[in-house]
Amino acid sequence: MDRLVEDLIQESMQRGEFDNLSGKGKPLPQRIDHNPYVDFTTHKLNQVLIDNGFAPEWITLQKEIREEKDCLLNDMNSVKQKLSKPLTYEDMEEWETHVKKWKGRVDQLNSKINKYNLLVPILMKQMFLFDLHKTCEAILKEHEDNKEQESRVKS
Repeated sequence: MDRLVEDLIQESMQRGEFDNLSGKGKPLPQRIDHNPYVDFTTHKLNQVLIDNGFAPEWITLQKEIREEKDCLLNDMNSVKQKLSKPLTYEDMEEWETHVKKWKGRVDQLNSKINKYNLLVPILMKQMFLFDLHKTCEAILKEHEDNKEQESRVKS
């Protein structure tokens, strides 16, 4: 069977039947991998949207979440820089005031993360919720550790 097919291909090439094929001399198109769990219509719709500059909602959400996290962490670190070393009672009150303000932002951020986790098609791209208290503890611990290092350097 293989021999018969090969002979037919050779005969067609000699007659010039392959000379006017579209794409002749051009590289083969890249193989497009797509999610096997998405139906063909959805895949094609997404492809048309992406080709025209639109991104799926989960990608837009991912970018927003990343930017909001960075902004929140920058705010936290800038407040940390204003705290004295060692921390005083007034510093802790000021810190707690900021934590209460950040709570609303974190709630909005976590609701976006929940929505993102429902939309993202790849399980490994899921995100953990932002834990305000754990992050605050880590920032304050880092503040205290920096204080200890500075005191060692001075002595």
